[in-house]
This record gives sequence, structure tokens and C-alpha cells, in this order.
Amino acid sequence: MWATGNIDMKAWNCSFLEHDTLIAEIDGVIVGFSDMDKNGYLDRLYVHKDYQRKGIAAELINKLEQRAGEAGVFSFETYASITARPFFEKQGYKVVAENKAIRCGIELINYKMVKHKKVILLNGPSSSGKSTLAKSLQKLIKDKKNEEYGIISIDDFLKMSADDTIYENDVFEVSSDLCDDAVGMLDTYQGVIIDHVITSERIYNQLIDRLRNYGVYLIHVDCPISELKRREKERKDRCPGSAGASYEYLFPKDGYDLTVDTYQSSAEECSLKIIDILSDV
Repeated sequence: MWATGNIDMKAWNCSFLEHDTLIAEIDGVIVGFSDMDKNGYLDRLYVHKDYQRKGIAAELINKLEQRAGEAGVFSFETYASITARPFFEKQGYKVVAENKAIRCGIELINYKMVKHKKVILLNGPSSSGKSTLAKSLQKLIKDKKNEEYGIISIDDFLKMSADDTIYENDVFEVSSDLCDDAVGMLDTYQGVIIDHVITSERIYNQLIDRLRNYGVYLIHVDCPISELKRREKERKDRCPGSAGASYEYLFPKDGYDLTVDTYQSSAEECSLKIIDILSDV
């Protein structure tokens, strides 16, 4: 138990008013509440004992994180007790420090826990090596940062073959479905890697708008056109000319967080460059 019953109601009220505070009600009965400050610090989280294990706490956290994301905050922090630690780990929080606090002369252990939701958007022409890079990046993030990232590819939403031409409108129509699935992955994973070929401003805007509540790292996956054509011919599972067309129309042309060249560097070398620009946990 953290609470002694001797609560400074005035101080609590002031902090509730300063923070983003949510109250959970069922049939007009208050069953829980939680609050988060403007920097993403989750201060309090309480659920009535008769309403626990019903998903109320998780829903409160999810709503607060969503609202924080709308304000441009994508990293979250809290201090959790020993008993609360497993719950927060299920919500994607990670322990970064163990602390000892004294309450009423009793030493208690709590944990500083953080959560960062990231989207790594790999954008490059067909046959530039994005799929291989995504798998390498996923493995290295797990090995070096102990974080689980999901992978989703635009190819999963399209009919890919040497006999089928993919048009910009085809991609635009399914790109929103890709975004929905990516956001769904973030309920389970600490981040998601998106393998995409963006060839128009409207596709780009659709992605950025849908993912605006998360920290998006835009990575340009580059490769010389001659090598793209060679790879395309060798793989034999893409419509001839796809590499050249996507290279020509790739959008945007600049403004990336990082450009990697899969011809000059291996997938692992490119992955390490991407990991270097991710914010430290």
C-alpha cells in the first residue's frame, strides 16, 4: 500500500487540474482515475477493488497516451510498485531503474519505468532491399536494445507478381489499411517497422497523418538505378519497370531523418546506422 489515508486534497486537486486527468465511470459510479502531466509522466492510477481485472486501468493508460500523442508526446514515464510492475510491463513499459523510498518509516521498492512508441518508416523504390533491411533491423533492435518491433510491408496488401502492374491508386487504396494494422501492432510491440514504396504526396500525407501520434523516423532506402534494375531482373517476381518507375516517382525527395544505401552498405551496417538515430531509452 502506498496511500496512508492522510491525503492533502488541495494539493491533489491542484495537480489534477494541471495534469490531463481521466475518470472511469460505470453506471454513474466512479471506478477509477488516472492523470498524466504534459511531459508524459503518469502520476496516479487507481481502480476500485471491486472493478479490477476488467481492463479499466489499461484503458485509462491508453487514453492518456493517445491524448499525449496528439500533443506531440511519444515517451512516457512512471514509478511502479513491485506489484504494479507486471501490469506496466504488459502495457509496454520497461524498467530502467530500481528505487527505494521510505514511507512511514518503511522502506519500499519501486521502479522507474519508461515507454517509447516508435515507427520506423522505410521508404525506397522496389528492389532496394527494404524487406531484408527490415528483418535485420528488427533483430538488431532486439539484440542491442531488448525491444520488440513488428514488421509490416505494403507488399502484404498488394498482389505482387511479374504479370501485375501496381499503380499509385492501388497503393493509396490499401495504405490506410496498412496504417491501421501498424497502429494495432503498437498495442503489442514497442515499435513497428514499415516497409513502403511511397510514390505520391497524398500517400505520404495519409501515412504521416495516421501515424502522427507516434514518433516517426523517416528513412530513405537508396540504391543506384542500375543495381535496382539488376535486382528486379534477378528476382523475377516484380512487373518489369517497377524499380525504375518507383525510383523516379519516390516521394518525398528530401527531408528524411536518414538515408542508407543498400548497395554501398550491408543490411546490418544500414541497420546500425538507423539504430544510432533512435532516441536513447
